[in-house]
Amino acid sequence: MQAQSDKPSFFVWEGVTMYLSREAVEKTLRTIAGTASGSVVAFDYFAADVIKGQSLYMRYATAVLNATGEPLRSGVESAPRVRDHVAAFWHLTADAFIGMILSGYKKSPT
Repeated sequence: MQAQSDKPSFFVWEGVTMYLSREAVEKTLRTIAGTASGSVVAFDYFAADVIKGQSLYMRYATAVLNATGEPLRSGVESAPRVRDHVAAFWHLTADAFIGMILSGYKKSPT
């Protein structure tokens, strides 16, 4: 089914990106970005360090996927700096939220 070019669309793109080259992922996301204003894409991905991982599980998964002709080809870089920023954001958000809740529980004069 094709998106209507004049109406916002919701794209569900699950279980795909890790099997495509980085170039193919970028091309698809650019195509989606060129659809009607307000369109949204929901997709999943593997972190690049997971795909490159050498744990027993990842070595087994990689071998099985390669044997079936579906190797993992790309992942999203997840530098520690980005993770630190996200963690800091959630920490600040949680602090603000807790502050709002607590301010609603001020004792009223008796």
